[in-house]
Amino acid sequence: MVERVSHEGTVVKVDGNNVFVRIVQTSACASCSLSRHCNSAESKEKTVVAQAGADSFRVGESVWVSVSSSLGHKAVSLGFGVPLVLLLAVVVAANGLTGSEPVAALCGVGALIPYYILLYVFRARIGDVLRITVVRKKAKV
Repeated sequence: MVERVSHEGTVVKVDGNNVFVRIVQTSACASCSLSRHCNSAESKEKTVVAQAGADSFRVGESVWVSVSSSLGHKAVSLGFGVPLVLLLAVVVAANGLTGSEPVAALCGVGALIPYYILLYVFRARIGDVLRITVVRKKAKV
């Protein structure tokens, strides 16, 4: 069974096959009854783009957006895990070769630039793999 992460949202724009959905992300503390007395409760509004498929959605319609947990892990790995490993590997190698920590740090940060450029160039292909689904609010996914 595939575990999914779902958020309730509202359609804000429909552009061809893409549906732009506004979701409100809340921290676990936001649902606590004491959250108004605490500074740790927070929520953020985000707009996500999902593929509509054969369904047609209208602006203002309530929907569920979801992604499988494994795809979420892949996205986090691409955005944070791989760059961390790359940064550490380059810093250790450059420090071993040059013996200068400032040069090693600059090399490590410099190695991230081509990585993020490649992510940007292949964003459409990555987006095909990391697909967000959207369904009408009648049934939760």
